[in-house]
Amino acid sequence: MADETHEYDASIRLEPIEPTPAAKPPRAAASLPASEGWAELEQRGGRQPWVYALVGLGVLLSVSVLGLVAMKIASYKPVDLSELEVAPIRSHSELRKESVRVFSEYEVAAGNAAMTETELTELSEVAALFTTYSEHIEAGETGRLVELIDYDRLMKRTLDHGGLNGWSTLEKNQFHRNLSSYADPVSLWTKLSVVGLVNPQPGGNTRVAYVLGTTSDGDQGEIRFWLYRSDEGWKIYDWERLDLCFSESRLNSAYCRHTGTPAITGFEKWVDLVDESDTLLEEGELEAAKEKLREAERQTPAPGLSDYQWLLTAYRWSALNESDDVLRCCDRIAKPDKIPGAHYQRMLHQQWSNPGAALESLIRYESTVGPTPDTIEQRAQLLSRMGREQEAVVQWRRLLKREPESIAALRKVLFALPQEDKTSFGDDLDRLEDPAKTASTLVAAAGYQDLAALRFLTDYLNRRTPGTPEALRAQAVVDEIAGDYDSAADLLRRAFVTEGDPDAQATSVVNFVRVMAENNQATDALGQISTEKAFEELLYRYDDGEIDITDEEYRKAIEEFGRRFPKNLDLVSRQISQLVDDERYAEAERLARAARERAQALAEGEDEQAETASYQADSLGYLLTRTMFEQGKTLEAYRAADDPAQGFLQLARLALADKRMDHVDWLLEAHRRDHPDDPALEFIRGEVAAQDERWPEAVAAFRRGFEASGETGDLWQWNWRMLTLCVEAGDWESYLATQENKDQALENYADELIERKAWGEFNKMITQQRQGSSYDARLDLLEAEAAWARNRRDDFPSYAFSAVNSDELDLSAYQREDLLERALAAQLSTNQPNKARGWISVVEDSTHRKQLELMLHASSGQPAKALSQIQDLISEGGNATEYYWNDYFGRLFVGGAFRELHEEHPVEAPYRLVQLQAAVLMDRPIELQREKVAAAANRLNPFASTAPLRFAGSTENAFLVRMVDVNLWVACGSGTFRPGWETDSDSLEVEKALDESSAWLAVGTASWQSPDHEKGLEAARHLIAELAPDDTRAWCVPGEYSGGFVAFPAEPESITLWRSTGETAPLKDRAVALVNNTPSDQIAANRRFNQLLRKAAHRFEETPGTRLEVWGVFSGDPPLDPLVINVTSVERTSGSLRFDGTLGRSSTLVEELRSDTPMRIEQYETHAFRVNGGKVFVRP
Repeated sequence: MADETHEYDASIRLEPIEPTPAAKPPRAAASLPASEGWAELEQRGGRQPWVYALVGLGVLLSVSVLGLVAMKIASYKPVDLSELEVAPIRSHSELRKESVRVFSEYEVAAGNAAMTETELTELSEVAALFTTYSEHIEAGETGRLVELIDYDRLMKRTLDHGGLNGWSTLEKNQFHRNLSSYADPVSLWTKLSVVGLVNPQPGGNTRVAYVLGTTSDGDQGEIRFWLYRSDEGWKIYDWERLDLCFSESRLNSAYCRHTGTPAITGFEKWVDLVDESDTLLEEGELEAAKEKLREAERQTPAPGLSDYQWLLTAYRWSALNESDDVLRCCDRIAKPDKIPGAHYQRMLHQQWSNPGAALESLIRYESTVGPTPDTIEQRAQLLSRMGREQEAVVQWRRLLKREPESIAALRKVLFALPQEDKTSFGDDLDRLEDPAKTASTLVAAAGYQDLAALRFLTDYLNRRTPGTPEALRAQAVVDEIAGDYDSAADLLRRAFVTEGDPDAQATSVVNFVRVMAENNQATDALGQISTEKAFEELLYRYDDGEIDITDEEYRKAIEEFGRRFPKNLDLVSRQISQLVDDERYAEAERLARAARERAQALAEGEDEQAETASYQADSLGYLLTRTMFEQGKTLEAYRAADDPAQGFLQLARLALADKRMDHVDWLLEAHRRDHPDDPALEFIRGEVAAQDERWPEAVAAFRRGFEASGETGDLWQWNWRMLTLCVEAGDWESYLATQENKDQALENYADELIERKAWGEFNKMITQQRQGSSYDARLDLLEAEAAWARNRRDDFPSYAFSAVNSDELDLSAYQREDLLERALAAQLSTNQPNKARGWISVVEDSTHRKQLELMLHASSGQPAKALSQIQDLISEGGNATEYYWNDYFGRLFVGGAFRELHEEHPVEAPYRLVQLQAAVLMDRPIELQREKVAAAANRLNPFASTAPLRFAGSTENAFLVRMVDVNLWVACGSGTFRPGWETDSDSLEVEKALDESSAWLAVGTASWQSPDHEKGLEAARHLIAELAPDDTRAWCVPGEYSGGFVAFPAEPESITLWRSTGETAPLKDRAVALVNNTPSDQIAANRRFNQLLRKAAHRFEETPGTRLEVWGVFSGDPPLDPLVINVTSVERTSGSLRFDGTLGRSSTLVEELRSDTPMRIEQYETHAFRVNGGKVFVRP
């Protein structure tokens, strides 16, 4: 979209112009608007911005003078507008000052004491007008908004802007006649709150109302309304969104000014493209929506409309979560102060990456619009992010004057008060409508973060509302924090028994069960629940992982409530699932059949319950099909399915998973006979071929399936499977041919080849893709990833720079930053710091340029410079943890040279730092000898060194193996390696190994990422293969998906294959997935440990002089190199604990962590603790 600097302060209606040919010039034959409203644009208040679709893009009337006559215009009686009172047209500067003044003076807490009786009456009447307005919107009666609008005065305001100068009287009358058919105020606000009224003409009856609009999602915006009071009451006659600064009358005027002129052609095209992008966004076609926006940007705007169009385009990029594009569009806006939404967008999309710049943008927005509750809250959050807490508290207090009920502001103000005296907060609570309810809401947050605040709130509730559920729940939090679970549970039980509100009662029940479960009394707690609603809430929280109950406890709960509420369909579904797990398929089938019939009957209604029942009927139908299949009733299940296509797919997949190929054949024959055109037939035929590794045949079948599906097919479920088949067949052309997004498909295929280290096929594909064009940034990106994976450090930077500098690629900020950081790591590993300095100096993003500079300084023996730069970035809103956790340079920032940083921001070791790479299960323990480990390591790397490693738990002995940039560890022990490991497969060898093995040998890595990291993984595989005895039972190694493990029998060919490549996919049916189901006794023991740890933390906080030590481990299996932390402070976050302190002794596993290093450890990382040098309690 070309730049346009023409000075014309007017706006547009988002409607295409299609003038009908006429004898008169285009302006005289102007299109008359016939839409239903102006564009509802980006709402700025939410964390996840959304864009409202353009409305009013319907057919526009295009009439000539002759056409007007033919329309019986005599039926329209012209109105004399000359005597109508309207507000004068004022300059942007004058309106801006007025807006800032009104919003600055707005304080709910101050009340209306300064207002006269007349002003109070007017305010009440106007508030009633907007209440009616909101009620119409909430009821979906937007058509009734026209009853609240004075269209004659809107017409006069439009004329006053001058856009209809030169129009004939007849044309003006026709425009006036059609105003009510398209002009209505913004209709997305479900709540409108009057901030202030201004009288622009003393003695007159017109007013300007400044209003805060709130959407149903809680997003907030500022609006200016022009009102007139007649004998019939108040009506609206103009309106303006303050982020856009274009009133409806000005929009009308601009529309008429440009209608039918050549200058508007580009704008019309832009409107069409933006509208198409909105539609694609609603349909989930994100890439297509982006392409439409890019094309829209290439259009030439009408005079004076460039800034407006760039902002509306930025709003749409915001809806797509493309921050870089939002900021790019904002950069193109020549006069952002006249369209202040640009400032807000900058704030919104820099609030995390550059809070300092975001704050500057927010201040500029406030200087144009004024301080609103939303902007004040945003400012407070930005200041907190920048570590300027005292300034943030000032803003939170400003917010309370405007929104006294703001929980966020109340919480921040309460926490900021001195620990020894929170009593002044009582005044903030007392002026609220329901102080007890608000105090109760604040209790949970206070308990996690501020014990003094919790005590104050508890005392306040006990004083104001003794014995109420709110007071009981507050005291329960106090007791739970102190580790007195018995008392906490009793208080919560009393709370839900006396609670009258069903929703609040359900919440109390959930907390009661949670506390009882932590006290290993979950079964007793479940027996005390009496209402169906409370039980449903409990199940939902269990599904979300908020309540930690064992499988046995869950099973008992389902059995108990199944007896109490036998008609609850959700409960019945869970019972059926349990029966299937127990292989009691006949019982499950009977129950599923009866429950589905009941759900289908309920679904025939028209209420909300019917919609839920319809979903449940589908779910129960799926369970019924499963139970029938498990009993061998495959064809019967197929014929009974409500949807034959879905039934066919479900059954075919079940049969393929169980390798019941005869059942697959039956299904194919039956479905082909009844539905020969279903594309799923081809996909399943392809799966049959894949079972026998007939890869070309499988690919050909899938291609037929894609072709038969056409553009309307729901193909997402087959796309990734097609990728696997084509990679196996070596047929990347077929994969690309079936994918709509070719660029993404190429990346997917290349990533798979890189993962498999299929370099020959990768090179062949890239070479063929480059034919005809040696330069292709997307191919350079893929070559960069391949070079990194192959440890080709000299090749990586040039490919990475090509990708980063390309305008073709839609790289995210994270992708660009990661590529540049790896490029720096690669150049430093080959001793090329001067090359790095050159390109770093021209990195466009200033924040990332500074980060790269400090990484270079830290790596080049200049830690003081790096430290100063980090501190500057943190003061602007950065986070020290991002440097400690940096994959490529983190090890430098946790070193002693950055002690000053650690003092203020304790080191948090990355959770990925120490990782298990393989575990071997054995029948009898072995003893690792240092000489044997050293010899095996030296065969892999002659410069490797070996050192003993401290351990805990069942580990017999362990060693650290130091290589160039990667540390390995190896350990052995007796007993079960991971008691929770299970498999659902039929691999008897693996199942027996998991159940019967009594010893183990494990190896892993302990390092940040580096160009040598892949070498470390390879070395780990070779090391354990060298050390493992001949009589191993099974090998457990990382699977295809992050965090998951697979196991395969200890067969020489499988071990050799995995040792050489690290891949488990080629092991096919020999490798089975492992799932982790923690045994009930271990869960109970962990609960007890956590309870004791909480008591110890509470004692540390409450009793001066108490010494608390906690031991942390980087990896729980096995628990190696336990690090003792001398605790200096305890913090609560979301129900958990966080300990800050200093490291008692240096780490062997991560040598950068030296004794006395300030560190932070989370509760889940805590392996053991003790108080005052007493007994050490160890996590089981």
